[in-house]
Amino acid sequence: MAASPSSNMPPVSCIVSDAVMSFSMLAANEFKIPYAFLWTASACGYLGYFQYEHLIKQGLIPLKDMNQKTEQFPISRRSRNSMMESVSQTEKPHAVCIPYPVQGHITPMLMLAKLLHHRGFYITFVNTDYNHRRLLQSRGPNSLDGLQDFKFRTIPDGLPYSDANCTQDIPALCESTSKNCLAPFCDLISQLNSMAASPSSNMPPVSCIVSDAVMSFSMLAANEFKIPYAFLWTASACGYLGYFQYEHLIKQGLIPLKGMVSF
Repeated sequence: MAASPSSNMPPVSCIVSDAVMSFSMLAANEFKIPYAFLWTASACGYLGYFQYEHLIKQGLIPLKDMNQKTEQFPISRRSRNSMMESVSQTEKPHAVCIPYPVQGHITPMLMLAKLLHHRGFYITFVNTDYNHRRLLQSRGPNSLDGLQDFKFRTIPDGLPYSDANCTQDIPALCESTSKNCLAPFCDLISQLNSMAASPSSNMPPVSCIVSDAVMSFSMLAANEFKIPYAFLWTASACGYLGYFQYEHLIKQGLIPLKGMVSF
C-alpha cells in the first residue's frame, strides 16, 4: 500500500510491541526494521521485580511444594467435617470482615473471609449500603442467601444516596468513611452480639474484627468491644515489594517529585 504512487502512507519503519508479544521481534528482523518492547507493569510493580534476585538468594522463591506438608498430616475431607461438627455453632470464632468499599479492596477481603470460613469461622461480611445494592443488582436478589454461618450485613457510608453503578468518588468516600462509619459499625456489632445472646440463635458473639487497613476506625470499634482486630493491606505482592523501594528513592532525591511546570 505504501509503495503505491497514489498512497500517502509511508512504509513501516519500526515496530513497537508489547513485551509479551515476542514474535514481533522475529517480524522486525524479517523486514530489517528496528523494534522496541513496552513492558506494561506499573512503576510500583517494576520496582518490585528488582526484589526477585534477593528472594531467590534467600530461598523464598520458587515456592516449595506445599503438598509434602499435607501428606505428613493427612486429614480427609470426611474427618475434617467430623471435627467441625463436634464444635457447636455458638463456639465458633466470629470474625466481622469489613473492606474499604471499592472493588479492588472488596475482592481480596472476600477471599480472606472465605479462607477463614473454610477454617471454621463464622463470618459477617460488612459492605456499605451502596455496594450491597450493586452486588444484588449484579448477582440477583437471592444470591447472598443460603449459608447459615456466612452472612452479609451493611452500614451507611455517609455519602448522599445514589443509584449509580460505579465506584464512588474516592477522596469523598475516604473522608466520609473515616468520619461517619464508626457509629453505625459499632451499632452493628452490638446488634450481632444481642442476636448471639438469644437462646434460639446459632450465631456466636463477635470475637474479632478483620478490617481493611484503610478503614482504621475499626480499631476504635475493636477497642470499644475489647476484642482483637487485624488489618488487611490489599496491595498485590508485587506492589508490596515495590513499597520497600520508597526509602531508597527518597535517599536518591527521586521522590517526592519536583514541580515540572513553571508559571
